[in-house]
Amino acid sequence: MVGSARRSRYDRFGQRVDLNRAIEVFRTATALQGQGCDEMAQHFGNLGNALRARYQRWGDPNDIDQAASAYEQAVSLVRSASHLSNFGTVLMNRYDANADPDDFAKVLETFEEALDKASAQERPMCLNNLGNALLNRFRRLGELHDLTRAVDAFREAVDQTPPTSSLGQFVWPA
Repeated sequence: MVGSARRSRYDRFGQRVDLNRAIEVFRTATALQGQGCDEMAQHFGNLGNALRARYQRWGDPNDIDQAASAYEQAVSLVRSASHLSNFGTVLMNRYDANADPDDFAKVLETFEEALDKASAQERPMCLNNLGNALLNRFRRLGELHDLTRAVDAFREAVDQTPPTSSLGQFVWPA
């Protein structure tokens, strides 16, 4: 809880010391023994989220690599759509930074697995992630089939987002 509180305080005030402290607490939590897989996966996910936030703010490539490792640990414990989506997103961030084609191949694989594991409620988010990844690759490589698949994923995400969803405000006209 201390890590989450520090992370929340960072989100509110933007003080690096709060984010650094949250990362320390989340690292400590991942080292504790005797926890169940779900709880450990959550700790690794929290660590990955904090490291990715620090990377996005200050740009240290070590943070994005450590975030990817943390998410990979979470996925190794619990292969949920949520953990897979986070892992795919951080791999996409890393790909944007260094254009490693191996990262991108893993991005698509991870987002597709997240989509396979997604509940009906999670499917629009997973389709959106997949669409963004395909659009990113289209912009880099110019392959028309990536653009076609991205548009299809975005359309399906919109079709599967109910108007009553908190996301409905973004896809359904008022």
